[in-house]
Amino acid sequence: MKLAVVTMTKGNRPMLLERCKKSVNDMLPADAEHIILPCDSKKEWPKIRIDALKLAPYVCFVDDDDVVVNNSIPICLRAMEENDVGVVFTDEALADLNGNITSIRAGVRRYDDNIDTPWSVHHLSVIQSNAVVDNLDHLLDQIDGVEWFIRSSAMKSKGALHVPIIGYKWTHHKDQASKHYPQFFKRTFDICRSGPIPQYAINM
Repeated sequence: MKLAVVTMTKGNRPMLLERCKKSVNDMLPADAEHIILPCDSKKEWPKIRIDALKLAPYVCFVDDDDVVVNNSIPICLRAMEENDVGVVFTDEALADLNGNITSIRAGVRRYDDNIDTPWSVHHLSVIQSNAVVDNLDHLLDQIDGVEWFIRSSAMKSKGALHVPIIGYKWTHHKDQASKHYPQFFKRTFDICRSGPIPQYAINM
């Protein structure tokens, strides 16, 4: 398996999970798998996320209430294989539970933006597993925004590449975790890079 598309779930949103699975399976590349991992609590979340990096050379996370669009998974995988960077990421649309787009995050991103917000380099992200710092387990009690930390570590090692398409519909609703922890991502992580993140020229 070359790419693991990982979805963690409590199993309490079956209709949304099925919508997620369909969006992934409709564009899953060859030699890739969509892996569903049970996760019952916030305490388990960082460890499961970190362990998922062992599943394949490339990993991307798709939450159980979200949807991938515009053939973004194979495009990001191709960009990663052609450029050997730590993270390849797309633009994202914010959507309500019915899939209606409420806003879009697009435009040029800078490495420096990553210090201020985890949402500058966000959905969809394909991460090169071996670009992430080894032995994260001893940091588990210090990491709240684990996926932000994973992406930052990979960017520090090998840089990033921006695919300028809407690749992901991020569902916003009152119960989602990111609304309850608005400040815990606010920290300094020196990725030793600055300036604009290069964009990938898409040849459809």
